[in-house]
Amino acid sequence: CSNNEVNKNSITTTFYPVEEVTSNLVVNMFDVKVLIPLGSEPHNFQPTVKSIVDLSKSNIFVTMGSMFEPIEKKIIEANSGIKVIDST
Repeated sequence: CSNNEVNKNSITTTFYPVEEVTSNLVVNMFDVKVLIPLGSEPHNFQPTVKSIVDLSKSNIFVTMGSMFEPIEKKIIEANSGIKVIDST
């Protein structure tokens, strides 16, 4: 993804609890998005092409470490330029 497409003020998190904590930490400095929609079973979630493309527009990805490692590994590999923060 080119630098023109990246929203410099965007963070994507894995799921709602991480989104909530991240939002409270960054207040209004960043637009915080969530990868796994509320109501979805996080352990069964499989990223779509659209979700990976949407994530590529963020410059930070806040993860839950080993809890979602298989999902996160795929996403991080597809977005090698993204800064990853392990919230564990």
